[in-house]
Parts: sequence; structure tokens; C-alpha cells
Amino acid sequence: MFITFVINTEYMDNESRMKWYLKNLLFCKEYGGVCITHQNLIDNFGEYLPKFKKIMSYDYATMLKKIVQMEEKGLSSEQAKIEAFYAIAK
Repeated sequence: MFITFVINTEYMDNESRMKWYLKNLLFCKEYGGVCITHQNLIDNFGEYLPKFKKIMSYDYATMLKKIVQMEEKGLSSEQAKIEAFYAIAK
């Protein structure tokens, strides 16, 4: 498992936030993740961009496919969304 944990150091002024960061930092390290600061991510965004993964829930992906099917039938974008919702809700 690979986890990247981005630390936003601007919000480490609060003790409960610091505990949350430390807990997640330990989790990240335990599972072999990479921990970086948010500024490092911003400064080297071009390097990190290809490493991002698109994660989509099954239900959302199904809805997108159904919307495309409805649009292919000639429905407007808005009407396709409505019809897709009702088709999946059955």
C-alpha cells in the first residue's frame, strides 16, 4: 500500500491538530508512504502531477456512464442527468 501524506504546517498551532498530524504521519510511515509538506508539493507540482491517481466510487462511475448513454439518446445534458438518476434509482 502506498500512501502520500501532505502536511500543511500552517495549521500546526493547535495541540489536537498536532496529535492528528502525528497519528497520520506514523500511519503513513508504517505503510511505506511518502510524507511531504504542502509547500514542497506546490514547488514541485510538475514532478508530483503524474503520480496522482484518480479515485472514483463505483456508484459515481456508473452514474457518469448512464449520463453519457442518455446524452447519446439525444437528451440535453441537464435532462440526461435527471433521467440517469431515475434510471439508477430504480
